[in-house]
Amino acid sequence: MDRQNQILKLILVKLLEPANLVKVPALVQQFQNDFTTDLSPEQITNLTCIVEKVSPDQITNLQVDKTMITGPGPDDSMIANTDMVKQFLQTQLAP
Repeated sequence: MDRQNQILKLILVKLLEPANLVKVPALVQQFQNDFTTDLSPEQITNLTCIVEKVSPDQITNLQVDKTMITGPGPDDSMIANTDMVKQFLQTQLAP
């Protein structure tokens, strides 16, 4: 988990460079099959503008437990049990 956090922080630093911000829509399109989101490329780009205003200690990383997923499926994909994941997130993110 610590190694993943280090990698994500380095990606964030590179992403926030002005020359890379304009590449976000193309990057989202390139990797759209590698992650699932209902955010549009425009919304993701807009979110990057506020990321630099959030300090690292305000960022929380959560990991979905392997009991919340099934797979691998025929295409080696893992399928989340959405009810369990929703319950987990509600518990973790409750005020």
